[in-house]
Amino acid sequence: SIGQVATLWNLLYKEINRTNTVISRAEAVVGMDEGLKAIRVAEAKVLRSLSLFYAVQQWGDVPMPLEETTSASKEVTRVAAAEVYSQIITDLTAAEGVLPVTASDYGRATKGTAQFLLARVYLTRGWNYDNSLGGSTADFGQALSYADKIIAAYPLAANYSDLFPARNENPLEETNFPSTQNAENPEIVFAVQFSDDLVANGRGNELHSIWG
Repeated sequence: SIGQVATLWNLLYKEINRTNTVISRAEAVVGMDEGLKAIRVAEAKVLRSLSLFYAVQQWGDVPMPLEETTSASKEVTRVAAAEVYSQIITDLTAAEGVLPVTASDYGRATKGTAQFLLARVYLTRGWNYDNSLGGSTADFGQALSYADKIIAAYPLAANYSDLFPARNENPLEETNFPSTQNAENPEIVFAVQFSDDLVANGRGNELHSIWG
């Protein structure tokens, strides 16, 4: 009954279902370069993992659908948090081996995106709260290893101001949004691409996640 909680739940599980659709239907797609198809599936696995990671951190044992939902059903099965973490790590590890270092379009998941999430997931699971996450102290070593890879591959920007696009001196008079300045820099590992285009906007700028 708490609006913010319901909103988060709905957003996460809608995204999980979209990614499941991509993953479930990929094999039937014809006429697409197999290498590119594998990358798109890996991107979907990263997004599914991110959604499941948010869900398992917030609620613990949660439903974990891994196939496209094709019909209405009232059957919901809670999956142990340890199993959810195991699936997240499996998907992210697989994605890491497929994704390119640099995305074809800025904002798509990359090898670094998967590695960054793996660092966070291993670090979180390592605490193994009440022996419920399936983790161990070895997870901290994995987290450190992946964090070192990210630190090496994504150097910090020289100036904090470089992280943001240029704005007018008076932000209240800003009329050009998003800014025309390229906001990319080597420090950014993964950035959601929002849009003020009405075709990809609405419902809290959520529709950008539907268009590939």
